[in-house]
Amino acid sequence: MKPNIPIALGAGIVATVVFLSATTGPTIARLLLLAAVTLPIALAGYSYNAATGFAAAAAGTLLIVALTTLPAGLAFALTLAFPAAIIVYLTLLHRESTDGESEWYPIGRVIVATALMSATIVAAGLLIAGTTSDGLHTAVRASIDTMVKSGFGGLPGGGSLSEADLVRATDIMTQILPGASAAFWMLCILTCQWIAARVALASGQLTRPWPDLAAFSLPVGTQLILSAAIAATLVLEGMPRIIVTGYVGALYAIYVLMGLAIVHYVSRGAFWRGPALSALYVLLIVFNSGASLLLALLALADSFIPIRRKP
Repeated sequence: MKPNIPIALGAGIVATVVFLSATTGPTIARLLLLAAVTLPIALAGYSYNAATGFAAAAAGTLLIVALTTLPAGLAFALTLAFPAAIIVYLTLLHRESTDGESEWYPIGRVIVATALMSATIVAAGLLIAGTTSDGLHTAVRASIDTMVKSGFGGLPGGGSLSEADLVRATDIMTQILPGASAAFWMLCILTCQWIAARVALASGQLTRPWPDLAAFSLPVGTQLILSAAIAATLVLEGMPRIIVTGYVGALYAIYVLMGLAIVHYVSRGAFWRGPALSALYVLLIVFNSGASLLLALLALADSFIPIRRKP
């Protein structure tokens, strides 16, 4: 399996431009641009082969190092480029069965691998921000102070955040940041992978048949890993607990995705499918915590009593 070098170089250049563009601008725009860095790499991999995706990641890394610094290139390679290429490799991984048909790597395992990589990336970032919980707390407080000075701290009526409010906000952010960041990063990477695969499919370049995403299942023992991670957050303290919280958030997001897949699956062909799915996504946006919890519980129930039965 040889890479398509011209395509890999082009994808690496595009990824580099997007990565450098993400160094300035509003925080939300920068996060979205960082997530979009993986799009050209994934598109190159799905349109040709996994080797082209790895070559694109390597080309982008070398360009980043040449244009900026070695640490920036390492950050690009370890948090964006090569994780995207690994996901492409797993998605395209297959073997020939005894009857001559191809058996493709299960999508559920690809999603679990993405979640674990996302949580590990967030854990590395947290350790860089502060090697202790106090150091992380200080870094989060500095970020909140910066946002307040930029105008994000204003309250209705022209009020401002008091010191007690800032301390409370820092405590809350320190606790929810790892899980929320890991879940957000996982969803961004998976979205870019989906877009790249759809583009490759539309152009006739996708090198594998399109999977039934609504029917994906998780590897046996995933719920045990989630349970163990939740239990660890109850007994650990300090930085280890904060890091494990990131894995809980990523694994929890997997079950929310699976809950959505179950609803999509069981509503196929039903006259109420459109309104029901629209209402579900509105509820998920407006009442995120409650709706996501119900979806995660639905997915956990499916692990023991299969809801997606074939007709």
